[in-house]
Amino acid sequence: MSRAKKRAGNPAFTARPVAAAAVPDQAAPSTLTTVQDVPVERPVRVDTSVFDEQTWQRAQEIIARYPRSRSALLPMLHLVQSVQGHVSQAGIAFCAQQLEITTAEVSAVVTFYTMYKRQPSGEHLVSVCTNTLCAALGGDEIYARLRKWLGVGHEETAGQPGSKGSITLEHAECLAACDLAPVLQVNYEFYDNQTPESAVELVDALRRGDRPAPTRGAPLTDWRSTELQLAGFFGEPQQLRDAVDAPSAAPETLAGNQLAQDNGWQAPAMPDQAPPLPTVPEKK
Repeated sequence: MSRAKKRAGNPAFTARPVAAAAVPDQAAPSTLTTVQDVPVERPVRVDTSVFDEQTWQRAQEIIARYPRSRSALLPMLHLVQSVQGHVSQAGIAFCAQQLEITTAEVSAVVTFYTMYKRQPSGEHLVSVCTNTLCAALGGDEIYARLRKWLGVGHEETAGQPGSKGSITLEHAECLAACDLAPVLQVNYEFYDNQTPESAVELVDALRRGDRPAPTRGAPLTDWRSTELQLAGFFGEPQQLRDAVDAPSAAPETLAGNQLAQDNGWQAPAMPDQAPPLPTVPEKK
């Protein structure tokens, strides 16, 4: 389908079923459509020109991966963030236009997942785990120290968003690394066994333009490049190979497996026939 045809016929670009003359600026979130709306002949006033021809082509490549186009929404939103550093109203309109769904449906997904940012983000996204175990072992102290050091709060950016050395700070509910607590991530790459001092050293290095190697995982890049990878685009083949070949498990994570190997322990074999389920007493 041509770009011109999509722009002309997409119901996501129409207002609620009221008189066209009474429709306010369609860029306002309160006036975007829902799936039940009856379109009126007035286009949404959202400029999507920030998304160049390469982005349009990449969007079509994403859509081609799925039997139903709407299933491409999550990676499409990562693609949008790789361009703008957040999901703007233009990004919402772009996704709706590409997938032929309403802007309300896109917004519902964007506002559900914390990985989609509604404000412009920095060159790096620093996520500090403050869930139970990390918090007890120093995660809260790390987050408090970074807040004070950077002078920002949750999902706020130190420096001009998108500029070199700018950092967006957030606290995360769980980063799934309790055996290496306290942990933080930079652009979703792990830095394990952190302290307030090591966390400050890390963000200072990022602000200088350095890219300290993660404890494990792919080599560190900037956040927009990470978002492009999450959309499924890795650039040169070697970049993908470096990410895949990087160590993903720490010795602490594999300690139980290593102990079992050293002692020759194995899980019991599955029986050929599963035992019967216990009888459930009847409710009285």
